[in-house]
Amino acid sequence: MEIIGGGCKLLKGLLKRFTSLFSRGQTSTGVGWEALDGESLTGEKAKSANGIFPLLLLLVLIFLLMLGLSRGLGDDLANERTFKDEYIDYPKSNRLFRYCNSMMLLKRIRGPNDTCKRKHTFIHEKLDKLVSICTNFTTITTCKYPSRMDCHQSQMKLQLTDCRLIEGTKFPGCKYHSQPKFNSILFNCDELGPVYLYGIVEDS
Repeated sequence: MEIIGGGCKLLKGLLKRFTSLFSRGQTSTGVGWEALDGESLTGEKAKSANGIFPLLLLLVLIFLLMLGLSRGLGDDLANERTFKDEYIDYPKSNRLFRYCNSMMLLKRIRGPNDTCKRKHTFIHEKLDKLVSICTNFTTITTCKYPSRMDCHQSQMKLQLTDCRLIEGTKFPGCKYHSQPKFNSILFNCDELGPVYLYGIVEDS
């Protein structure tokens, strides 16, 4: 985002400087804007005008492209859910009845195309505890699905709530069964901390 923003500022500056130079050139040669669409521009002046407008058009097109990319990235970042937003509920919210139903609605957790997510896990631990697991190389293990990110299994058991879909197909009409658990979890980490929760490691 910073690179694209800097690119947009640079293009704006180039356009401003280009317009200023072109205006000074008109003043020094006595050529007005109204003359550009007539037949009074001949010789070197006509060649100069013909070379200026394609360059100006190219600069405008590049600027619009950069602006579109910056808006697209902004939308992606706005829609991105963090691990904390999606999985962490610490301390556990005081919802004694239908915990999963209310939490899935509160955090707006759903599947693709607003379908009901089949299962989800809430972690009732501080995020810092999971970050410390990410930096512990003894917890690295093999994930079910290969990934470029490290996969870690927590050595200690964590306070969890397992949510399983029992009714509904389309969000928000989803109903879940809530089951408190005390288990290890398997999750991905990057250099900043936990990224994706694979699931609960069931006791054998």
